Amino acid sequence: MRLGDFEVYRALLQGELGVDIKPEKTYLLESRLSPVFRKWGYPTIESMTLALRAVPDPAMIHDVVQALTDNETWFFRDPANYQALQSIVIPYLIKQRKRQKKIHIWSAGCASGQEAWSLAMAASEALEGHKNWTFDILATDISNEGIEYAGRAIYNQHEAQNETSIKQLIKFFEQSQIGWNVKDHLKERVSFHISNLLHQTEDWGVFDVIFCCNVIHEFTPEARDRVLDTLAYHLADDGFLFVGGLDQWQDETQLFTALPDQPHVLIRAKGDYKFADFPKAEAKVRA
Repeated sequence: MRLGDFEVYRALLQGELGVDIKPEKTYLLESRLSPVFRKWGYPTIESMTLALRAVPDPAMIHDVVQALTDNETWFFRDPANYQALQSIVIPYLIKQRKRQKKIHIWSAGCASGQEAWSLAMAASEALEGHKNWTFDILATDISNEGIEYAGRAIYNQHEAQNETSIKQLIKFFEQSQIGWNVKDHLKERVSFHISNLLHQTEDWGVFDVIFCCNVIHEFTPEARDRVLDTLAYHLADDGFLFVGGLDQWQDETQLFTALPDQPHVLIRAKGDYKFADFPKAEAKVRA
């Protein structure tokens, strides 16, 4: 791919997603865009690029963006985050939400759904023994294909058994001829929607916990700050934002600060937290 053509797609990704892609990833663009230019009847990527330069077709742009969206994920990715959720965050929220008895969670950038279902399993386990307590999970992603796959809630053996314990497989899945199906009692707690974090227009409400893991590192600095503003807008005054192991970043907005010994578990820099209610287990969990 010529450098000029590469810059067309780089600018497109920055404008639509706020994501920057480096020239060394040219091979990735070529691989993912091959089905797109064939679908649109072009003989080469270069000819499709010429068409995008001349008269940008919104439908073609949509297909390009969808093709370049990263849906790589797996169950219980960044396991320290789920340990912290169960041993620190949910016990703290149980003390703070005694009247509501409900925890609201947002999986922002859920890809093909494994993060959302992992959150559902973790929350279900953490709330066992707490009578009348429940939770709900909103899971969003920009990928149509990812959201459709996530909503089917059926995973092949490799996907289902990757980082998922035998106990969890038995409790939360049913095996069928087509794969491992998430059980209904978990499905009713999760809803999936297409949404663009950079250009979000939906008002999803306020959440006690937001997972936005291995997403923030892909943004340009300007886009990252906009996304952090969006996440802060939807986070409760005493809520928790989880980021991923790849998200090595500094919050120039100064909206968040990390919990001690938990670099990927963030709280509001000027939040309303009752630190005396944090479990003593906090010091034992390492990110």
